[in-house]
Amino acid sequence: MSTKKTVLVMVGTRKGAFIYRSDEARTEWAVSGPHFPGWSAHHLQYDGRNGRLFAVLDHMVYGANLHYSDDMGESWQISEGLQLPDGKAVPRLWHVLPGHPDRPDTVWLGGDPGILFRSADKGASWQIVDGIFEHPTRENWMAGAGGMMVHTIVQDPTEA
Repeated sequence: MSTKKTVLVMVGTRKGAFIYRSDEARTEWAVSGPHFPGWSAHHLQYDGRNGRLFAVLDHMVYGANLHYSDDMGESWQISEGLQLPDGKAVPRLWHVLPGHPDRPDTVWLGGDPGILFRSADKGASWQIVDGIFEHPTRENWMAGAGGMMVHTIVQDPTEA
């Protein structure tokens, strides 16, 4: 059995996503991509709990989507349930974060307008976190330069 580690670098661009792999020496790299040519890849994430890759994408015609792959990008599936409560499309998605190791099926996803989604099935489908979207002070929140965006998600490492 090999004890060599694989180095994985995922690169998101305005022209798609690229996946680079190498061994620990990093002298030679294998590259795949572009994945999703013509789409902006805002965030790429590897879930070390199960090996799933996530790609947070945006397209000027097709809008915002999240795709996932269980075979290192050989094939991709699109997530379901990413819409606003009124049924409209989410304008932008930005950040995806695998959940706590004690909850292997939980994944978090942030976007615009100040929205946080939670998945309980490894990112296949999503539900809005109502406590943020329906917060009583929400109408007084002020958008930053990037809009009303959940652009960073940090979980408490002591809380499962």
